[in-house]
Amino acid sequence: MDRYEKTYKDEMKYFVDMVLRWEPEPKEEMERHVILERVATAAEISWKENRPITLEELDKRRANEAEETHKRKRTE
Repeated sequence: MDRYEKTYKDEMKYFVDMVLRWEPEPKEEMERHVILERVATAAEISWKENRPITLEELDKRRANEAEETHKRKRTE
């Protein structure tokens, strides 16, 4: 946290200011968050499984999980 403290505070200030002004987040920012979430999730899986995980593999896993969830809900 110490290493990124200023950046974290700057990001929080930007976010709070945006919320207080009732401004939507710019599209580019929203897209960046989606990409960062995918990278972070792939990194976490890679760490847990002790092997490389590509974003393509992550996307396939998510699609399979969504399909399995959908199948379960249809049979309930």
